[in-house]
Amino acid sequence: MSYHPQHFREVVRETLTLGGWYSPAAEENLFAIAAHESHLGTYLRQHPTGPARGAFGMEIGTDRLLWSWLAESRRANLRAAVTVITGLRGPSPWALLMRLDYQIVMARILLLSYPEPLPPADDITLIADHWKRRWNTVHGKGTVAKFIADYRRFNR
Repeated sequence: MSYHPQHFREVVRETLTLGGWYSPAAEENLFAIAAHESHLGTYLRQHPTGPARGAFGMEIGTDRLLWSWLAESRRANLRAAVTVITGLRGPSPWALLMRLDYQIVMARILLLSYPEPLPPADDITLIADHWKRRWNTVHGKGTVAKFIADYRRFNR
């Protein structure tokens, strides 16, 4: 069972709005990542035994790195917003698996950590290319074609 696509979008939108990080591009990128990484919440652990967790398939190590990135003094306001929204002050393997708000926030923070702007909401090919380069990386097994197919499957 997965999340209902429209409900998932609404939760993403509301959560991102709390942090002031909402944009149509952010919503679409996060929706597409979740559609591919977990089949929109069907798999909350990387199958069969991988380290990724939650709707966005984020690894515990990535969660830790993001909190280190947030700890830099110039990101104090960003870190404070994450803490206000999630109630957490550091990495949480449990929340990465169990709390959708935390998963959304940390996925958005990862996208914010890259210097380039997000691909536009209306271009799934650019979104898929960005995901492959930044989320899955050249070393990952995921493909742009599978990413796009998963997005189309859940984007009804």
